Amino acid sequence: MRRIQAITTRLRLVLVVGLVAAAVPTTAEATPVPTVSCRSPLGRTLHANNLVRVFTYRPPPEEYARTWSCYRGQRTARFLGDRGGPFLWRLAINRQWVAVALKYSTGQRGPVFYSVELLNARTGRSQLYGGSPEFLKDDKLNLLNSFSGLERGIIDLVLTNRGSAAWMITPPDDFPGAPATLMVAGPGRKNAVFDQATDLDLDSLALSSNEATLYWLRAGQLHAAPMAGSEGQPSRTLPFARTSWAGLPCEAPGQVVSASPNSLVTRRLGVAYYACTRGHSARAIGSGRGDFGDNSGVQHLALAGHYVATVSRLCGKGDCYGTVELRDLRTSDIRRVTLEHATGIKFEALVTSPSGVAAWITTSPTGTELHRLGMTSPDVLLDGGPIDLKSLALGGNSIYWRKTGEVRVAALK
Repeated sequence: MRRIQAITTRLRLVLVVGLVAAAVPTTAEATPVPTVSCRSPLGRTLHANNLVRVFTYRPPPEEYARTWSCYRGQRTARFLGDRGGPFLWRLAINRQWVAVALKYSTGQRGPVFYSVELLNARTGRSQLYGGSPEFLKDDKLNLLNSFSGLERGIIDLVLTNRGSAAWMITPPDDFPGAPATLMVAGPGRKNAVFDQATDLDLDSLALSSNEATLYWLRAGQLHAAPMAGSEGQPSRTLPFARTSWAGLPCEAPGQVVSASPNSLVTRRLGVAYYACTRGHSARAIGSGRGDFGDNSGVQHLALAGHYVATVSRLCGKGDCYGTVELRDLRTSDIRRVTLEHATGIKFEALVTSPSGVAAWITTSPTGTELHRLGMTSPDVLLDGGPIDLKSLALGGNSIYWRKTGEVRVAALK
């Protein structure tokens, strides 16, 4: 009986994937993609850094907005996806790399399927991946849903500065009890399964601050593995763009440091850092004195949702003060932690979450400390001792780090 059911399931997959493939237009059928300029203030920015802007725009006579990317200095935007009605499902950028999960539909009652595209925005080279080999019939299409129309699909997506990506996907509704899957892929490599289980925490995916380690939870248990292709290289400081991107969510002076769909951080070289969120004016969030080698000013910053966290130093007359600030850009509320006599203290890592929680690691002659601060919760010492300084990460509702080789986790509060 089980064998008959297995054969029936395979036949259904072949039939449905065949229908999907037949519904995707060929290159010969595709409508020419209109030219969109990177220098015009077009569209709505989804995500941006110093090198890349990803935005949506509806060029006439298109019926709906499409997703585009621009690399610094390029004149023409690159169209993300192909003809056939792709919709952006998940997005991540890191330096010149862009990872997008695209959702396709063959009609109102037809199946929905997903793919992940990795793009080097500088060179224009890209790779298209299906989501899970279990349901893969060619290397580009991945059926992740049935004719029921209940959307599941790719739940989370992370990306390293070397172009390696990882993503969580849920099984199709037509396969009750089928496992969720954690996939990884990178430039020049096929996608591969990192983990597969029915009890994967779909909202737990995170990268360490040096992007060498991938963290996730399964049945409440913490798991970690080396991130393929990261080679343990930390993110380097980006060269700042000469001009700001157009179509950003709000206006702030200077050049873009980081942008999300709703918020923006900019810098005026040697003067100050600024931040704003949609519908609100920009405000200074720290000094730019450190831009020219001064030991004062903003040392680290992290933007997530409507919240921005900064680490700043103020030095003079042989002593320094260190300050961690967490801001709600909608209300101007600030939570602040000040470290006096911080001459020997060094801030090694800083992360923040869209829910308004920040975490950071400091080192000093007396030891290493990991702290957590929330907009509604006080500064808490989470751990101390021989902490891996580049292992800090936030994912879902958890904070991850390593200590003496052991992976540890704490809840966001």
